[in-house]
Amino acid sequence: MRKLLLVALLCGTTVSLHAQAAAVADTWGHLSALPAHSHLHVSADTGGKTCYLIAVDETTLTCGRSDGKPKGQRVFQKSEVKTVKLTRYGISTAAGVGIGAGAGAAVGFGVTQNPNGWFKGAVRGVIALMGGVAGGAICGPSDAFRGPTVYRRP
Repeated sequence: MRKLLLVALLCGTTVSLHAQAAAVADTWGHLSALPAHSHLHVSADTGGKTCYLIAVDETTLTCGRSDGKPKGQRVFQKSEVKTVKLTRYGISTAAGVGIGAGAGAAVGFGVTQNPNGWFKGAVRGVIALMGGVAGGAICGPSDAFRGPTVYRRP
């Protein structure tokens, strides 16, 4: 019985170590599966860039402007790239609007406890609207809720 437990433990440890090794595996190949002109956030040792995918090979990632013109293109060496993530500006803007409107509504309810009638609702609505606009303006351009990581340096 003890031998069976020992064998099961050793097999489980081997499988666990194999899974950990696979988790740290190089995922550079995932970049070649992306369609051309995918919008990316590239974080590198020499600074990052938000750009459109132009080309990927085994050692470099080239990205640039959406129109594909050479001006503004940047070639990243694989060794300097930390992470590559997809952008989600639309989702970030929508989430920012929702969060800001919710915060604005909470502030509106706190501020307008005493007034009566239509004025109370109007003030709450305006404060919620202002919060939504502010949240969208902050979260959208900053891409606060960035997309999934396509590549992470091992």
